Amino acid sequence: MDKDVRRHPRYRIKGGMLVVLSVSANNGSTAAEILDMSENGLALMHDDEVEAFPNRAEILLIGRETSNESLLKILASFVYQRELERGFRSGFEFIDLSRDEASWLRNFIKRNIESQ
Repeated sequence: MDKDVRRHPRYRIKGGMLVVLSVSANNGSTAAEILDMSENGLALMHDDEVEAFPNRAEILLIGRETSNESLLKILASFVYQRELERGFRSGFEFIDLSRDEASWLRNFIKRNIESQ
């Protein structure tokens, strides 16, 4: 029996956590909301279809619109995209995180996990 084994646990993130997703094929940026996240990647909800070529994206984590929280820009690999009734869900895996970036992400996740 195959089992979906991930390197890091996924966490549902509080609603309203935003990112700006920049992919070369789209010639611009797309605003997206974080659905869930791990130390290895994240799933996003967005209105416009993403065409990631050559399978790379730049993700700018910006937190809440009203937050003064510091920003983090990271590279990610495009993993999947699914069309939903209202928009798209896409998954991305982070690429070559430094120790500082990994630490920042762990702290971001701890501060923003959705209450059960």
